Amino acid sequence: MRYSWLLTFLALTVCMGCDFGPKTLPVAGEVTFDGQPVQKGRIQFIPVDGTPGRTTGGSITDGRYAIAKEGGPLADGTYAVRILGMRKSDKKIADPMSPSGALMQIEENYLPAAYNSRTTLKVVVCESSLDFRLEKTPATGAPAIMPGDQKGG
Repeated sequence: MRYSWLLTFLALTVCMGCDFGPKTLPVAGEVTFDGQPVQKGRIQFIPVDGTPGRTTGGSITDGRYAIAKEGGPLADGTYAVRILGMRKSDKKIADPMSPSGALMQIEENYLPAAYNSRTTLKVVVCESSLDFRLEKTPATGAPAIMPGDQKGG
């Protein structure tokens, strides 16, 4: 009995290193559109089909994205995926930071709505490498996309 406090302390110390709760994964990969890297954009993983948790995502730079484990999606969670590809447009607006009212080019999303505002992309996250190969004309009625080499369309 006199050592029971020591055993309790040791048990608590061991469990402090345990990872309780849902397991998240780091996720990274490539995003292409019609065979070309998406140079600049955003990717979001939105939980669906009863997956708990929050939306997560990150920036796309030179056709690549990476989301750290700490902010990553849940392992075995089902997610709708939204991808924006941004590029400068021909439209210009007054730069709100410029006292002279200089014009600046605005950026616009150039990817079809089926990959963002009306996304048809869906994944079950069970590995850390998810590539998305998007096409100009997405296939209609495409099945849910699974991890690995993702193909939109």
